[in-house]
Amino acid sequence: MVTTATLSVEVNARGARTASNDLSLLARQSSKAEQAVDAVSSRLDRMTKLLALGGLASFAKHIINMADTMQSLNSQVKQVTSGIAEYTHAQRALFEISQNTHASLEATTQTFVSTKRALADLGVTTNQTLKFTETLNKAMAVGGVNAESQKSALLQLSQALGSGVLQGDEFRSIAENAPIILDVVAEYMGKTRAEVKKLASDGKITSKVLFEAISGASGKISAKFDEMPMTFGQAMQQMENAWLKFVDGLNSSGVMSALAQSVSFLAQHFDVLAKSIGYTIVAYLSWGATSKLAN
Repeated sequence: MVTTATLSVEVNARGARTASNDLSLLARQSSKAEQAVDAVSSRLDRMTKLLALGGLASFAKHIINMADTMQSLNSQVKQVTSGIAEYTHAQRALFEISQNTHASLEATTQTFVSTKRALADLGVTTNQTLKFTETLNKAMAVGGVNAESQKSALLQLSQALGSGVLQGDEFRSIAENAPIILDVVAEYMGKTRAEVKKLASDGKITSKVLFEAISGASGKISAKFDEMPMTFGQAMQQMENAWLKFVDGLNSSGVMSALAQSVSFLAQHFDVLAKSIGYTIVAYLSWGATSKLAN
């Protein structure tokens, strides 16, 4: 006679066998993933200790986002440089510029990339573009431009460089968010702000004028920049840049790639893992029910 207790035992045994088989299959399939995880575990030891202090999920997500950001930025720099030597030089210089000007590494790299693309037809070299980028960063600091306004101004400036002239909405945005750029252009052309505005409406503020005006003011802007004390916010920006550089090192060593492949493998076999866990839970619950009936 089949009793409730007997049925529970059979369900328990069947579920346990199925779970065991599926878990064995997953274990065999996961050998490569486990090897990858073992390979990176020692490199991530310091990071793991930090994660253990709290905010595990949030910190891990932040690190992954930083790795993705650096991978994207490096790809953009490769697209505007020729060969590994020039790429490596630009990459190293951009980090140094960011730290020396207390500016965002991400924003600095994007400025360099957009400027290099926009001025390609003018024959501007990588070193000239790097110097232009450094001067722009310093000009923003001297002009007291905050991060949000700087981002907007640099976007409009890059669009102006790309289109060939500074006028319309781009001019108005720069005049509002980074008036120091207009001051530099006005001084270069020997004009007042009002006259520069008129010239802009006539399409006379070209990419060449912008590049030469800002590059030519490098010495004066640098002198003013050197007189400015560093703020706490700028120091924290340097720390963020250093973190990005550290994470980029993990990217270069293949650590993040190996970790991503391991996570991808588990995701692709998640159905087997989830089913095995489900069987285990059912078996456990059935065992618990059987124990209660027996008592």
